Amino acid sequence: MRPGAAVALVPHDRLGDRAHAGAIAWLVRTCGEESTFVYRLRQWLLGISGAAGPETAAWPWVTGSAAWVGPSCVAIMALQKESLRRPSAVIRGRMEAGRRFLLTRACAEGGWNHGSPAAFGRDLPPYPETTGMGLAALRGVRSPVVDRALDRAASFLRECRSADALNWLRLGLAAHGRLPQGFSAPPGIERRTLPENSLDLLAASAKNGEQLFWS
Repeated sequence: MRPGAAVALVPHDRLGDRAHAGAIAWLVRTCGEESTFVYRLRQWLLGISGAAGPETAAWPWVTGSAAWVGPSCVAIMALQKESLRRPSAVIRGRMEAGRRFLLTRACAEGGWNHGSPAAFGRDLPPYPETTGMGLAALRGVRSPVVDRALDRAASFLRECRSADALNWLRLGLAAHGRLPQGFSAPPGIERRTLPENSLDLLAASAKNGEQLFWS
């Protein structure tokens, strides 16, 4: 996956207008392979139903592959930030399609995993990282899916000992005003990578209902 979503989260005045506009344009035109016209036509010709349409088009890790929850969440956050800065029906429509993808891919017990809520007739469990990401991407959305995810995220927050997972859970809960007041990560959590340390700073700066991703 080209780094369009992550790049688009960088303030446009620091990134430069041309690079920022290119990142946003890439997000608007890119979608998972299962939502493309060619793929859906092939499925129809093969007599296979259930192919995803453009109304739930999300984003892949790698161009030309299927959409996944992780990259879709980052893309939605970037488009929401851009929509606040520069309102556009095209950008908002693309963001809402991605959000519908998330709402249809939630796990039965609440939250999200990589993108498949069930396989071989069995429900699959959610992951803490992607549950936090999904909630951050659905900031401002009211839905029973979001309510179940918030409950699951609160449970994950009490149990989790992964720095990456805790960062995303904090950001996701804060986006909905549900981060426990005065919460601090349990002792002994190691932050080994630059993304873990960067997200920790963002999570520490986030207030309930307000995040730096959209400022």
